[in-house]
Amino acid sequence: MGPVEKPVSYKDVAMFALHYAKRHKRFALGSFGFLGLATLTDAFMPLVYQKIVNTLMQNYADNPASLRTAVTFLLLAFGMGIMFHTLRWRAFTNSSKFFSSALHDVVIDGLHKVQRFSTDWHANSFAGGTVRKITRGMWAYAQYGNTIYNGLFPAAMMMLAMTTILLFKMPIVGLIMVATVIIYCVLSVYISVKILAPLFRASAERDTKIGATLADIITGNPTVKSFGAERREDAIFSAVAEDWRVYSRKAWTTGNLTDMARGLCRSVMFIGMLGATVWLWKEERATACDITLTITR
Repeated sequence: MGPVEKPVSYKDVAMFALHYAKRHKRFALGSFGFLGLATLTDAFMPLVYQKIVNTLMQNYADNPASLRTAVTFLLLAFGMGIMFHTLRWRAFTNSSKFFSSALHDVVIDGLHKVQRFSTDWHANSFAGGTVRKITRGMWAYAQYGNTIYNGLFPAAMMMLAMTTILLFKMPIVGLIMVATVIIYCVLSVYISVKILAPLFRASAERDTKIGATLADIITGNPTVKSFGAERREDAIFSAVAEDWRVYSRKAWTTGNLTDMARGLCRSVMFIGMLGATVWLWKEERATACDITLTITR
């Protein structure tokens, strides 16, 4: 017998991803560990820039002590820059090893499972659609991992680090950042779960149908030729492809629109933080160097 299809939850997707991460946990942990350290290094760089600007603003150019201080922080910034790029290199080296191994296992396991479905299931399933599902599952895993690894994880680390820094140095600005980060996260989750996921799921279903229909037409080509039915098959495939085009365009266009909404949210967050810093400066509770700290993030 074949599989009994049931709705796939977000928990199922997460557990599926975690299953393959556990198989190659040395590479997975190494990639996340090095990326986390690189992100934290990058988060603290504005503090060093602030020290350099503060030293230059509060001292005269002919003051040897201030020059030594500025050079010291400049060398520190240079060292942190080298550390940042080295850590990112180690992170992406590990991630390349992890994803290549995990995707290899996904496609191998997919074929292993499908091979053991019943003869009736295979007789009643489109081979092209099955192939499409296996390969798309492999690349869907890559996209899911890439979203977390290159998007959510470093963004969360950076926001956490910068929020902590600002809460200590300028609590009002830090609180504004906390509020806007919460709004941004809620907006992103809502957009991803309620808007984008159904659209891209519908697009993926049409993509599977394209593969299935195409494989069926090509496999049955001798029969098609014997009945002179090429135009009929062209029309059938054209309808399937058109259906995919409509749903895919809608998904991609909506994705672009939601990206713009998230970008606007980030801009509002930045302007709010900068405005609060300028207000603190006016009230003599912040310096121009604090504005530098806000601008660099």
